[in-house]
Amino acid sequence: MSVIVVTALGVLMYVGMGGINYNLSIIADSYYKDQNVADYWIYGKGFTKTDEKLIKQIDGVIQVQSGNYFEAQPVREKDVTVTLHAIADDFSINKPYVVSGRLPDTGREFALYDDFAKKHNLKIGDTYELKLKDMEDKIKLTVCGYIRSPEYIYNINGIDLIPDSYKLGYAYMKAEALQDIFGKNSFNHFCVKLSENADTEKFKADLDEKLGKKVASLVSFKDNKKASMLNDSISEIKSVTTSLPALFFLISALIMFTTMSRVIDGARMQIGTLKALGYGNTSIFLYYLSYAQAVVILGVLLGTLPSPLITGSLMEVYKSSFSLPDFTARFSIKTIVDSLIIANIFCTGTSMYICYKELKEMPADCIRPKQPKTGNKNLLQRLELVWRRMTFTEKTIVRNIFRNKMRLIMCVVGVAGCMAIIVTAFGMSDSNDRFFNMLFDKLHRYDLQVSLKKDITDAQYKRIQSVNGVGKCEYQMEVPTSFKNENKKESANITVVEDEISLMLLDIDSDKTMILPADGAVVSSSLAKKLNLHTGDIFQAQITGTNKIMNITADKILKNINGIYVGKSVWRNLGQEYLPTTVYIGSGSPEQVKKEISDYEFVLSAKLKGEIVASIESQLSTMNVMVFMLTVFGGVLAFVVLYNLGIMNYFDRIRELATLMVLGFYDKEIRVLVLRENTIFTVMGIIIGIPLGIWFHRYLMGSSESAGFEVDVYISYITFFIAAGLTFLFSLFVNLLLGKKFKEIDMIGALKSIE
Repeated sequence: MSVIVVTALGVLMYVGMGGINYNLSIIADSYYKDQNVADYWIYGKGFTKTDEKLIKQIDGVIQVQSGNYFEAQPVREKDVTVTLHAIADDFSINKPYVVSGRLPDTGREFALYDDFAKKHNLKIGDTYELKLKDMEDKIKLTVCGYIRSPEYIYNINGIDLIPDSYKLGYAYMKAEALQDIFGKNSFNHFCVKLSENADTEKFKADLDEKLGKKVASLVSFKDNKKASMLNDSISEIKSVTTSLPALFFLISALIMFTTMSRVIDGARMQIGTLKALGYGNTSIFLYYLSYAQAVVILGVLLGTLPSPLITGSLMEVYKSSFSLPDFTARFSIKTIVDSLIIANIFCTGTSMYICYKELKEMPADCIRPKQPKTGNKNLLQRLELVWRRMTFTEKTIVRNIFRNKMRLIMCVVGVAGCMAIIVTAFGMSDSNDRFFNMLFDKLHRYDLQVSLKKDITDAQYKRIQSVNGVGKCEYQMEVPTSFKNENKKESANITVVEDEISLMLLDIDSDKTMILPADGAVVSSSLAKKLNLHTGDIFQAQITGTNKIMNITADKILKNINGIYVGKSVWRNLGQEYLPTTVYIGSGSPEQVKKEISDYEFVLSAKLKGEIVASIESQLSTMNVMVFMLTVFGGVLAFVVLYNLGIMNYFDRIRELATLMVLGFYDKEIRVLVLRENTIFTVMGIIIGIPLGIWFHRYLMGSSESAGFEVDVYISYITFFIAAGLTFLFSLFVNLLLGKKFKEIDMIGALKSIE
């Protein structure tokens, strides 16, 4: 039963969590394929149908879609942004997924993101008026359908790190809807689909040759986090679904080792008799192997049946974060087959080893009782000074522990596994909480974050400094860039900041201000790893959409940042223009400042720091589901292992315990002899489980990055106390259950039994 339960737990975790990976992979593959997601997005100005034909001539290009991409906002809600896609011809690339209604047929209607529409109480047939950002033009269109888009699976902007479907929406329409504003044959972006074996580097070079400076930026699918974040999450899940179940399968193998050893030892005479009567080793071998097969089949069955509960509960977490098409979670046949194979390797493989070892003996040897092991003095017995001072009870406990070393190993491993799982669960929450607390308390010291229009003048953005209530302003500019070092190439943003910053610090060791390098850049540790960069190395940077290659020195490498950061002076020395896109404001009255600058025509949006923090905290709360789930798994593991070995110890020593009771030992003293071992094993398991939990946690956190950041591995002291406390509670509960068994001891029956 113990092996069945532990195997079922491993299967439940493997199939349940593997089902998430399986279902998300199916959704991603079918969604991207059915909606024909783009491989590249090309942004610029003044594109025409002639440019579209030039792109189609490039080797490897199989499809091009032209259109206009623009941001708008409701007339009466400035904090709300709706991204408009006016598509020429048919919706062939990034085809919207229709939830209800239909795609637009004329230039007087549009299809709107369904969650955004519901939160704004917009129904199909309603008219919606929007004002184009950076312009005074307004458009009024009719909602013809609710949609979702593969371009916006994870819909965020430069300010919000977490999707907010009330403030961020998108819509698709025909190009005629905006042709009065942009012109009949004028576009600002292309979506490109390449063949599977296309040379992407050659495509970029050919595109640069044909369109040149018309291209402002080129974004690949991998670099478009709004579209590719789902794939990133799928790769992160794999590490969890493979590492944690392995612990359960390992412990099931250990329990199976002990169980089958006991079964075969108890049947030695029967085995010897059968061999003497002519039964072959193979038939006896298969008979005892059937025990393991029954365990495996029942364990896999019991673990598989409730696995949809795990998959379903965690899929709800992903549904709240990602905009996905409607789907029904499916069983993963592959994970079930894999778990069956793994369970057979651990459980049946262990049984095969035990059976093979025992069946090598001759029939005459099997019929005789097994020769007892030679008794040796344990470590404490050799320390005469210590041993003489120990009580009878303590000596008995120590002798029993060292007499059955396998039980010691199994108990300690089981409790250590429980401790490690709980430490890992709470540690994941600790690391994320600490990361964001450090980010917003120590590094991000601004009070208000303001997003600006692209073509802003010096006079406009400096006007913010004169607003009443503004204490300090720091400007920032982000530029999409590709970086190259040796044979490695990566895409990220160059963030240009003031030469001296104090509101958006980069280094956790900074005091109040930080001075940017005078002739180099600050590189994120995650990007440095990918490019194999070290402090002092010179690497190449090419701004997306330009031919100019800049040589930049990696002056510092820091965690907690994304991409690379350079000072304004260094940027200008590289011959580049400085046009800030974001302003960070320090103010004693940020609400008042926000209210005033929100009316400026060059301000796209303004957000209080507290609003950003609140949206992240609400998203992190979903991790509580994972923490609770892993804690339950760890608790059941500790319970099963301790109870199984405790009850085995009880029955193995029942004659000994009955003898002690006849000699006058009280029930309490008898319980101490048996149950204190569990307490000792629990303490040892907790001690070993601490470094094991740290290692598990480090492994899982190292396999994932938060939005390009390298999250520090951190576990609070409280987590260790909570994990140790919970593990000890599970042990005490087992002791309470086992304690009731001592009242059932039949002294006469136990002493009359034949060994």
